[in-house]
Amino acid sequence: MNHHTTWCEFDHGHRHHPRTPYCSRLLPGVPLIPEGTVLKSKLWVSPTHAANLDGLGIDALRAAETRYNGVELALEAWDGSKHRPAKIIRMSADAARALAATLIQAADMQQGRITT
Repeated sequence: MNHHTTWCEFDHGHRHHPRTPYCSRLLPGVPLIPEGTVLKSKLWVSPTHAANLDGLGIDALRAAETRYNGVELALEAWDGSKHRPAKIIRMSADAARALAATLIQAADMQQGRITT
C-alpha cells in the first residue's frame, strides 16, 4: 500500500518514495521582516503526514509518523541573487496550535489589545 491523505499535493496516481516519504500541502506564505543581507523572507506552512510506503516495517513506520505527522514550517530567505536553503522546523499539530495561540497573544499585546 502507498496511501495519500485527501489533502496531499503529491499526485494520487503516483507513489511516495524515500526522498519525499510524506504527504504535505503548501499553504500561503507569510512575509517576514528580513534580517541582515536578506532582502525578502517568508515563512511557509504545510500540514504533513507520513506516507505508508510499501514494505515499511512497523518500527520504520512509527519513526516516520513521529517525524512527519504534524506541521512543517519552512523559512525561505532571498538575498537578491539567490534563495538560501530553506530552514525546516517540524512540530506536532498540538504544538502548532499552541504556537498559533502564543503568536496571537503576542500580536494582541504588541497592538495594545491586551496589556497583561
